[in-house]
Amino acid sequence: SYGNSSFGLYLMANPGTDLPSKAPLILEEFKKDYWIFKQGRAKILQFEPLSDVYFSSKRSPGIQRNSKTLIMVFSVIVILILVLAIINYINLTISQAGFRGKEAAIRKILGSSRKRLVRQFISESVAMCVISFGIALVLSLTAEPVFDKLLGTKLDLEQELSLSFFLVSFAFLLLVGCISGLLPSLVISRFNPVEVVKGSLRRKTKSHYSKALISFQYVISISLLICTWMIARQTSFLLNHDPGFIKENLIKAVNEIPNNRRDALRDNLEGIAGVERVAFVAGSPVDGGNNQSWEHEGKPVSFQEFIVDSAFFQMMEFEITPTGAAYDRRGMYLNETAVKELELDTLPTSFRRYQEEIPVLGVIRDFHYRNLYEPIGPVMIGQMSPDRFAWSIFIKTAGHNTLHTVKMIEEAYKEFTGGIPMQFEFVDDTIKDWYKKEKNTAKIVGYFAILTIVIAIMGIFAMSSYFIQQRMKDIGIRKVNGAQSLEIMRMLSTDFLKWVFLAFLLASPLSWFAINKWLQGFAYKADFPWWIFLFAGLAVTFIALLSVGGQSWHAASRNPVDSLRYE
Repeated sequence: SYGNSSFGLYLMANPGTDLPSKAPLILEEFKKDYWIFKQGRAKILQFEPLSDVYFSSKRSPGIQRNSKTLIMVFSVIVILILVLAIINYINLTISQAGFRGKEAAIRKILGSSRKRLVRQFISESVAMCVISFGIALVLSLTAEPVFDKLLGTKLDLEQELSLSFFLVSFAFLLLVGCISGLLPSLVISRFNPVEVVKGSLRRKTKSHYSKALISFQYVISISLLICTWMIARQTSFLLNHDPGFIKENLIKAVNEIPNNRRDALRDNLEGIAGVERVAFVAGSPVDGGNNQSWEHEGKPVSFQEFIVDSAFFQMMEFEITPTGAAYDRRGMYLNETAVKELELDTLPTSFRRYQEEIPVLGVIRDFHYRNLYEPIGPVMIGQMSPDRFAWSIFIKTAGHNTLHTVKMIEEAYKEFTGGIPMQFEFVDDTIKDWYKKEKNTAKIVGYFAILTIVIAIMGIFAMSSYFIQQRMKDIGIRKVNGAQSLEIMRMLSTDFLKWVFLAFLLASPLSWFAINKWLQGFAYKADFPWWIFLFAGLAVTFIALLSVGGQSWHAASRNPVDSLRYE
């Protein structure tokens, strides 16, 4: 009906017609008869194709949705990890330039052209990509159930393994292989064979850009580490935030019992050991209740309405301040936000709704209904009447021997439904499910962070070995002149740590911006302490020291005669 907006509306268009073009005509009709348009609460009318609903930001009852933004973020992270892998391949290949340079020199002496050498190195890179693709495909199929659970969907990768998939994949592998192999092939193939034979190659292959690429890897690693930490912190905040009511040991069940049998069911359930209270309600903080909208003193207001019995107040342990108004079956309780919305006194005795004066029996301290994405809105709680249908049953248990208690509750319920089982959920589990997406997001970003750190460790380990080899003569001269091993070790480590420090300076504002953008979707947020940045930077610095420290110590403790023997 025109008085109800809590449903989804689907329309099937006749073939060859343009249904969205009729939106202005329908909008004009709605402005005449449909209250939400008549009052100006809704001003536009849009048609949304069913194929777009899955990624839609618009609410629609009973629709499974996913976040397109989240998938885009994951895609960007995956691309960054691929870029890091390409960078590492380039760095690792160039770090072996001394060995491959000899091979290239011999081939040049035997008459091979530079173009042929470039093709050879690129072919090796493409072959490496093809082998990696095969391993990755197996790993993807193996890990599919994990990502199905984390993303809340069904990927069904096997159905994607078609001819077109492999053709596109092969083209992509060629692109990645060419990009990865081009720079190392150009660097190694240009070596002068005479310099390779004379041994002067080592002094001419220093590459400062490789350190910059390593720094870029650590920018990504530190950023993902900070983001993982903050997403996990926000998720913990959401799960542990006080909702303003008791959520533990509370069962919410769908009510299939007619009104005249409510009291009998209540007596049966409360007679079960382990059951403390039973309440019948129409609307609760878990489901958001009904919406009631009207005009109050010329201003549109929108309230959530819960209709509950007296036992519900006791089990939820709301903080209620009595107003002193005389008891009335029509009386309602308002939360603090509702009192402010209606611009009433702190303890009002009544408010006006639909030309009727409603007694206010008490003011309830604000509590959350639904999740923490939105701020607390105005709420009014009415009293359950014998003729009002209660669509939910709330059962407060003692919290011990819960499995046995639930089994007894189900048996008692079946006696009133002719064997139809009870549909129920624990309230605290329902609240956890509200933030399941955030929890899974933290896990996925955490996996990505670990992966990038592992890739960065591989890169810095190989490049530190390469650059230390470049400085062996310098190390030998310093040792001959009395330098201690710890001094040399500090010199070598500092050379790498300054790039990690630069990465920290770049990663901190990037991660701060990304997290603040993400937190904009929440009305209630965890704080963003400075020490998270510091800990992330120290963690990556420690990992870098472990990667470089062993090789630095080995180089610093080496006999200088070995370094200067051929100089």
